[in-house]
Amino acid sequence: MLDRAVRIGMIGCGTQANVHFACLKALGADQATVAAVCDLDDERLAAACQLWPRLS
Repeated sequence: MLDRAVRIGMIGCGTQANVHFACLKALGADQATVAAVCDLDDERLAAACQLWPRLS
């Protein structure tokens, strides 16, 4: 167990990122959280921000 959650930055929010997002959600916020995301596609970026509300 970690003393604090690992913070992840995701470059690209396409299909593979969604697989990673699901795994990170399964770990739980006490172990891992997404701290930043970026994507050239505004729709994919908005979808990622909805999964991780702290990014908005």
